[in-house]
Amino acid sequence: MNNNYTKLENEFATISHFNNILGILYWDIAVNMPMGSGESRTNEIVTLTSLVHSLLKSPMLKELVSKAKEESKSLDDWQNANIREIERQIIDANCIDEQLQKKLVAATTKAELVWREARKNNDYNLFKPHLQKVLDYTREVAKVRADAFNCGLYDSLIDMFDPNRKSSEIKQVFSVLKKELPQLINKVLEKQKSEKELVKNAELAPEMQKRIGKRIMEIMQFDLTKGRLDESTHPFCGGTPNDIRLTTRYYKDNFIRGLMGIIHETGHALYEQNLPEMYKGQPVGHPKGMAFHESQSLFMEMQVGRSREFTEFLAKLLRDEFAFKSEEYSAENLYRKITII
Repeated sequence: MNNNYTKLENEFATISHFNNILGILYWDIAVNMPMGSGESRTNEIVTLTSLVHSLLKSPMLKELVSKAKEESKSLDDWQNANIREIERQIIDANCIDEQLQKKLVAATTKAELVWREARKNNDYNLFKPHLQKVLDYTREVAKVRADAFNCGLYDSLIDMFDPNRKSSEIKQVFSVLKKELPQLINKVLEKQKSEKELVKNAELAPEMQKRIGKRIMEIMQFDLTKGRLDESTHPFCGGTPNDIRLTTRYYKDNFIRGLMGIIHETGHALYEQNLPEMYKGQPVGHPKGMAFHESQSLFMEMQVGRSREFTEFLAKLLRDEFAFKSEEYSAENLYRKITII
């Protein structure tokens, strides 16, 4: 029997539960939490992240990894990959000082709370000192991780979001885009001048937009018994794989904008909901970096949601299920609205 590996999985299941709680707390900040509760929520998040950090730095966990590796021949590919992912997280946690970890978490949580107020009032100066703190602590983390992983400062930060990705690879992609996109955009803008003028959409109440959005989510096979749709300052997908919380922002005079947010975030959510059930509480069952995560959301938004086929489907849905019969909701007008630059 692989007793040490089983113990290791159990330890990480506990860590996963704490991270899931953090996911719900972060969602609540954006959706429900009163502004006056920000300080206590920040303290709660700092406490929980510090607990997770200390569990990852536990000598007992490091010993379990070492013993589990001795059982590798009797483990399957998923289990051995899980050990590698666990070891990576342990190394990462051990290179970051506990006080630095606390300062960064507190600063980022506080900064987001202030950003919501600053954004509403268009007041960058209110946000600026909080952003500076986040930058200062992030630079410290970059230096520590760069030393630990023997890489450049920026590479050490990229690695946190897209493991093993190098800035040199990203520069290659961006150099092509920088050359091609401006001329492509100019061609599109020129073509749009000769096209029929858009029929403007009448105002649509957020309640109706939400009904349409949830119907689209159902059609996309999002499991609404294990997730929900809410409204926030900026769309995001949070929560946990078995309790997905996604949000959008509604615009009364442009329902397409809110709907595209829903489709994009549902792409993220579908990826999370369809992670391997057997390993959802283990690092090997976590999303493999933000680049892949964004590919899922952008595929749904850009390739599916902005296609002519989708607007034909959407027009029929709006007509048949929501009794939208005016020209502004025709397939052609919706397609123009979705693809216009």
